[in-house]
Amino acid sequence: MARAASKQNRIWFQQDKSFRVIAERRTDRANSFRVRFWNVGSRFQYISTDSEEESIQTAQRIWSDYLRASGNTILKNPETIKQLAVSYIQRPNLRPKTKQFYQSNLMEFVSFVGDRRKYSRITRQDIVAYLDNLKCAEVSKKSKLRAIKCMFNFAIKNGILDSSPAISLTIQVKTKMRPYLNPKEIEPFLNHCSDSHRIRAGFTLESGCRVGELLNLKWDSVFLDVEKPFVIFEANKETGFEPKWGKRGAVPLSKTAIHYLTLARELWPRSNYVFSNRFVKVNGNLRRANKKACESAGVTMIDFHGLRRSAAIRWLMNGVPIHVVSQLLRHSSIDTTVKHYGWLMTNELARHIEGF
Repeated sequence: MARAASKQNRIWFQQDKSFRVIAERRTDRANSFRVRFWNVGSRFQYISTDSEEESIQTAQRIWSDYLRASGNTILKNPETIKQLAVSYIQRPNLRPKTKQFYQSNLMEFVSFVGDRRKYSRITRQDIVAYLDNLKCAEVSKKSKLRAIKCMFNFAIKNGILDSSPAISLTIQVKTKMRPYLNPKEIEPFLNHCSDSHRIRAGFTLESGCRVGELLNLKWDSVFLDVEKPFVIFEANKETGFEPKWGKRGAVPLSKTAIHYLTLARELWPRSNYVFSNRFVKVNGNLRRANKKACESAGVTMIDFHGLRRSAAIRWLMNGVPIHVVSQLLRHSSIDTTVKHYGWLMTNELARHIEGF
């Protein structure tokens, strides 16, 4: 296994989830450099160099060769902001919804600044003018700015840009919690679901899974014959599905979750997919079924993702620590969990000290 490079000696570094390249000064030899590179999980290879410049050039060449071989390439020598945006949008393994997000937002920005403008000539003032011109809510502006930042960071990562004109720009938006079911509403909601929707919704309320994870879950990713049963939400090569952040995640199963899995096997007995006879794309059926159940039960109107939020709220109200909830939801960091659910923890703390 490759060891981690000392940041103090590192002069150039690039990585993704599969491959890493490091140009560094050697500690065992004076005035000597080397480039180490390896596939994650394998031993590293290295090339010795005589100067810092040669080391960086060698590392960049290895990284470029890797990108070309893996199909994760940027347009050769892009010149315009449109070419840069297209390169970013056309990256492989993007989830369709993510690709659509970048497509709509970046092309809007490109249209505003001019698609023939050189990306190197885009300034902070250009981005500010674009954001000021928008007739939308601040939360939407924040999403559009995030897309622009990601594109320029992509250019920096691929060595075609030294700095981002958007790096110092921020938009402060107060986080607003979207609708969820409080614990008392869950039972009446489930009682008014159709049989198939009750199984899917009930499992989501127990596992906190995302809709794509639910519909792509296969029985070979379900482990019931172990001391503590669990499922793994992972990529599906048949459908091209990739879990968020590209990370597979294991989630323990409650007795109620196992009950819904048993019902799923009875309702869809011949399928390798847990919650359908065959793969079902995310469509309006789930939204309509959810809306109908909410209306019939007279509970808070939520979308299907609201079931994931409802699961988190129920866990927190039952005393599950927020760092554990963060792991169950498979957030990228606990900061995300605190951002969306920290208000509940504040309320709970206030309730506990009221008697003092």
